[in-house]
Amino acid sequence: YPEAAHEALAAITDVCVRYLIAQYEAGAQALQVFESVGAEYLTQEHYYEFAFPYLAEIAERVRAAVPASVPLVGFSKGTQYAYEKLSHTKYDCLSLDWQSDPATVRAQVGGRVSLQGNLDSSAIYAAPEVIRDEVGKMLTKFGTQGYVANLGHGCAPDFSPEHVDTFIKSVQQLSLDMNSA
Repeated sequence: YPEAAHEALAAITDVCVRYLIAQYEAGAQALQVFESVGAEYLTQEHYYEFAFPYLAEIAERVRAAVPASVPLVGFSKGTQYAYEKLSHTKYDCLSLDWQSDPATVRAQVGGRVSLQGNLDSSAIYAAPEVIRDEVGKMLTKFGTQGYVANLGHGCAPDFSPEHVDTFIKSVQQLSLDMNSA
């Protein structure tokens, strides 16, 4: 029932747009759209029919209503094949999942958008020294310009706050070290 799916997706798109604008009006300083299941259930062809147009429409409509000074980030899990096309939408930044190669994505998107991500979230379970090493590898792959360090997916409820703190402090310190070199 593709027609019914498009009707439902159009309605969901309207809700997402209104919600993102309301977040901005409530004081949000950055906005992020998450599409984290499509690639698990859709072929590339179906992604471009049933997900991509709505992600692009959300970005278009939100960008028209929110100042350009408010970054708009798009996350589309498992869609490495779509980053180049996503970089031509109104997103300022693309968030990469942990399976995406930053160098490949940078080559695809050029300087059109910033990148965010993509430490494998499971690294937060590791010992602090391993977390620091993984952050160092991630920063080396991305570089420190046009980049927002983040996890490649969400936080688990059982993450140790101390390990999350290690991640954050490692990003801060290693970025400073890299930028002063």
